[in-house]
Amino acid sequence: MSEGEVQAGGLKGLLESFPSKSTKDWSWWAFKKVGGLVWIASQVGIIVVFPILYSTEMESAENQQLLTQGYSQQQIEALNRGEPLGPPQGVPQPGMGAMR
Repeated sequence: MSEGEVQAGGLKGLLESFPSKSTKDWSWWAFKKVGGLVWIASQVGIIVVFPILYSTEMESAENQQLLTQGYSQQQIEALNRGEPLGPPQGVPQPGMGAMR
């Protein structure tokens, strides 16, 4: 470096300090780095996110099915908490009207 030149600082100075690389080398390095990140993100999606989305959709479908069968929202919430589920509201229990 001669006396009259000023060295660039920051990111530009860092990039200029590297030996010159061909575009092919640079693109291959970027592909490997970005490819690794994409691989990690896709695996997290497959292993963590998709099963959670699937289970919530299944639970929603089960709740809709119980609602159409005549169960109230309170009964469904009690079932989701693990409490036993009684008969649907407004549905007569078998054998209760004939006992006398």
